[in-house]
Amino acid sequence: MSKDREKIIRQLSLLTFLLSEKRPRTPREIQESVEGYWDMSDDTFARRFFGDRTDLAKIGIELRVISEGDDGENQLYSLSEEDYRLPSIEFTPAERRALAMALGALDGRFAYARPLRLALTSLCQGMPASLEGDVDQLPVALAPDEEALHSGKQLARLEDAVGRSKTVCFKYRSAAGVEEERRVDPYNLLLIQGHWYVVGWDHARSAIRTFRLTRVVGQVRFLTDKAWDFAVSPDYDPGEYRARPPWLLGQPTGTAILEVDDDLAWWVSRLQPHVTLLDEGSNGLSTYSMHYADESVLLSWVAGSARHARLIGPSALRSRLVRSLIEVERSHSGASDDGATAPDAGSSQVASRSKAQTKARRHEVEPIAPEHLARAISLMQYLLEEDRPDFVTWQTLESDLGLTRTEAEADISLINLVNFGGGTSVIYAENTADGVRVTRDPMADVFSQPAQLSPLMVRALSLAFDLLGDGAAIDSSGSLASARRKIIQLADGIPAKPPIIVDEVGWLSPAVFE
Repeated sequence: MSKDREKIIRQLSLLTFLLSEKRPRTPREIQESVEGYWDMSDDTFARRFFGDRTDLAKIGIELRVISEGDDGENQLYSLSEEDYRLPSIEFTPAERRALAMALGALDGRFAYARPLRLALTSLCQGMPASLEGDVDQLPVALAPDEEALHSGKQLARLEDAVGRSKTVCFKYRSAAGVEEERRVDPYNLLLIQGHWYVVGWDHARSAIRTFRLTRVVGQVRFLTDKAWDFAVSPDYDPGEYRARPPWLLGQPTGTAILEVDDDLAWWVSRLQPHVTLLDEGSNGLSTYSMHYADESVLLSWVAGSARHARLIGPSALRSRLVRSLIEVERSHSGASDDGATAPDAGSSQVASRSKAQTKARRHEVEPIAPEHLARAISLMQYLLEEDRPDFVTWQTLESDLGLTRTEAEADISLINLVNFGGGTSVIYAENTADGVRVTRDPMADVFSQPAQLSPLMVRALSLAFDLLGDGAAIDSSGSLASARRKIIQLADGIPAKPPIIVDEVGWLSPAVFE
């Protein structure tokens, strides 16, 4: 059995043992009763028990510690149902529908969709299995996170490093195409106009630097095996990066000259001191100069400005913009390179292939996986819900929890073993060709309610709300906004730091700021 499986069984068994007890227990009682501890030496048990308590705390489940005596020794440990369970939230039907539609809008397009799905399933105790019909009614459409698709492993590693304060090293390709080994203490992840960045302390330059994910080459590696490597500098202000335009994250490599009309000039002026007004013309056009570190992001913004901005110079940058627009037009013309006509997108064959491709890409676009322990607990709670049928198909598990059949089967085998390791019986789940058949046991009611949200789930919720913003208002009642307020109030106090900074830099009507 792998070390990961042994650890999950041990931790789940520890939960069932403490939740089944009516009084605090000594370390010796825990060692003798919980699966995986009884054959350890005292020193090994002390290390493993400390690590297991730490892992449980990371997903929001804190064991209570009671010290007997003045010297702080002879500690007792307990876990009440109140400390384990997630407080319930009463959502209105409109709020539940808004949350389901928000999940549907992000499904297959959001790097954190998997922990988001588990969080919403716990909060709502079950989400609608099919959202395809309602998603079409959303007033916003998010593009798939292509950078997460192509650089998912690097992003997942950096997410882990930021959360654990681990120094990383990786090869990084500069704007000039030069590859260099970088050693970085990552402080934050940034998601700005669909592009991922990591900002942190660059050891070689002894300064804070920003790195774009798509320029990271190969693996992202931890520098040490320590639990943590660094503390964030007290001089670091993450809010500073919200004030920068996304094309200026990093060291400037050039200066662009733009001409904008009055509908956009008011917004561009808000970017000062990162832009300079050169001429406020009487013809309703103003000219600005602006430095840029990433010309691709700048050109993307110009192209999406709906003809309110025009790139004047330099000439090489204008030429690249023209070439890019021509390529975009050609790629949307419907003709292939050999002149053949594209197949009818409405045919059933194409539609079937599209659904299969979307399903295959989902986990690739959603590289941030929920913690294994949190995933197993969520699955156990889901199967034990009072209104859940005794038989659940694999398709339903994937739709509701985002788990593949392979993941679900592996976690079910672990959950079954817990029945024998925690001194009590919880659930027996039998895998079949079509799904899983569930038999609930005496302690089922304890685990039939959702567990506390993990900090990763809270981050996924926060990031999803930041991405959707007010643009995903389902109706005039503001149901998504009200659901968000309830969730934020519940999650207040859960250590979801470090934050992920989301800043969609676009231009809006001045009335937004009145």
